[in-house]
Amino acid sequence: MESNFKLKILLFDKDAQFLFNFAKVIEGLLGIEPIIAMNGEDALAKILQFQPHIFIAEVSMGEGSGLDLILRAKNLNPHLYGFSLYSGLLPSGLTKQSII
Repeated sequence: MESNFKLKILLFDKDAQFLFNFAKVIEGLLGIEPIIAMNGEDALAKILQFQPHIFIAEVSMGEGSGLDLILRAKNLNPHLYGFSLYSGLLPSGLTKQSII
């Protein structure tokens, strides 16, 4: 019996290029359904609309903290797994653009 279940991940980052590339990778390689949000209000609306299983947000956002946004999102959907990414320098001086 084949399952129609598809893991849905909401991705939220202020860097559109990184966001779209990351979405393509997780969809193509892992078969995960990416949902993209470009601002906090859009992210919260998409949580209600699509009911993602996981929410990944950048820590440092122009309009507030990704951690604060995850807490707001968990109020909308308590079963949502949320975590935040730091978009500064990665180990060995790599930036997220250098690993795309």
